[in-house]
Amino acid sequence: MAIKFILLDKERKLFPIFGDILDITGHKLMVALDETKAMDLLNTVRPDFIILNYRDINFFWDVIQNGIFSLPLFLLEDYEHVDKIKELGFSDFNIITIPFNPLEFLNKSAKLYNMYKEIEDKISGSFGITNILISLLAKRVSVGALLTSGDRTCEVEDVNVSLIPYEADVKLNTYFKNNQEFFAVFVSPTPESVQEVVQEEVAPSIEALFSVADDFFLIGLVDKDGLLQRNVYLRIYRKGDGSIPVLFNLAPNQNFPTIKESIEKVLGGLEQLKALVLMDNLPENTQSILNMLSLSPKLYVITSFPIALSLIFLGVPEKRIKLIESFPDGLLNLETGNALRFIKTPFLPDKGSFVVMEEGRKILFSSKLFSSYCLSEDYSPTKSANMNMIMLYHTVNFLGYENPTALSLIRLSNPTAIYPAFGNPILENIDELLDTISKYKATFNQANLEDEPLVLGLVSGILFELEKEMPREKYESLLDSLSEYADVEGGVVSKVFVDIRRFPELFLYVLHSIKPPPRILLSALYKFVKAEIPVFTI
Repeated sequence: MAIKFILLDKERKLFPIFGDILDITGHKLMVALDETKAMDLLNTVRPDFIILNYRDINFFWDVIQNGIFSLPLFLLEDYEHVDKIKELGFSDFNIITIPFNPLEFLNKSAKLYNMYKEIEDKISGSFGITNILISLLAKRVSVGALLTSGDRTCEVEDVNVSLIPYEADVKLNTYFKNNQEFFAVFVSPTPESVQEVVQEEVAPSIEALFSVADDFFLIGLVDKDGLLQRNVYLRIYRKGDGSIPVLFNLAPNQNFPTIKESIEKVLGGLEQLKALVLMDNLPENTQSILNMLSLSPKLYVITSFPIALSLIFLGVPEKRIKLIESFPDGLLNLETGNALRFIKTPFLPDKGSFVVMEEGRKILFSSKLFSSYCLSEDYSPTKSANMNMIMLYHTVNFLGYENPTALSLIRLSNPTAIYPAFGNPILENIDELLDTISKYKATFNQANLEDEPLVLGLVSGILFELEKEMPREKYESLLDSLSEYADVEGGVVSKVFVDIRRFPELFLYVLHSIKPPPRILLSALYKFVKAEIPVFTI
């Protein structure tokens, strides 16, 4: 079986070596040249192993605290830190000294992989306690781990481990609210930090939960440093004493605690949720989907067949999925008397995309379709989205995608409001918006993308404006990062070291990575679109 690796190669020296070794042996390697790209890949791919320099161990703990449970292979240039790695509960198998023997690397990774696969049946004493904990979390099993070390003081690198049944009502001396807080102790292992973890109470963000109407709540996940303000919707359908709470959309794992606490504030517990409607295939939401299913035993995912296939591949049980294709005429009649109509919007933007019309109130729930870019200060559940920001998002994210039939069906449904996954709701001028999108034709020009003087002039012009608007330190950081791909002097780009067609994307990626003020990022994005140069970074 092919093993998946992600290599964090900040110095850009090792990926050719690892690439050749893993390509020959039939395994898969993905490379990230910085931590931002590495985290993006990890959120999407979920590899078996992360290869990184020991100097970047803090990044590894960030990965774990974000709910991504992959085993590490630490690269060492000497043996100075071997003991420190073992003290953290890892083993010799996690350590690769440079220069390394390819056979040794393959042997260690294969043994770790096999131990991981067999962990529920047997545990090797050489696996390492932290490897065991990470593997159990990755497999999402509930067990107790009994650690013994004879009559000596227990040390994490010299301990016997056995798995025992875990009972939910067992009394524990110390509690952690979640896995992130448990692993935070590894980064700052002091008695005080443990005490804080045990005692601290986290209240739901008041700003996150907004009551749109009776039994209709919006959970707003605001990103002050970005252009995408996420929306998750909780709708409760009632009749007499009965109720059917339904969640529309989800968000990445770092937002899951806020979503969980907001739902608990309204319903009292996640177990009350009856359905989660997923209208698009968003890889960054995968861990949150699995979390939700684990914490809500009676929850069903309602989605389309193409999206269901990807969920089943990720480990979601088929019996927990209900297909919209199984509803007659796309209509789901609830026991409360309410009705939800599922309108397929294939290739807007994904093969399995769809929207949901609540027949009574005539409100439409959507994912990417009808979303918009939005600055955090402009975000409001009661303020209608800006038409220009909707079309800018649509232009960047739906290039080449058209489906006039689906848009006509939405128009015939006569929605009075649209609630998308990103940005403000659409509360006015809905017919005008549908008409604009239906007639819209992307005007990106491939010739412009290959026109080097045009591209370099545009980027130089953007840099000129950025110099006036950005803090000097950030601007210098931008130029320094950009110099890897282009010759930049005095804010003027004279030549590039990469394919000119890739340069706009690389420029936006570098700009995004230094976390500029979002308004600057929005302005740069708009200039590329206006120049009819396609970009897909944001």
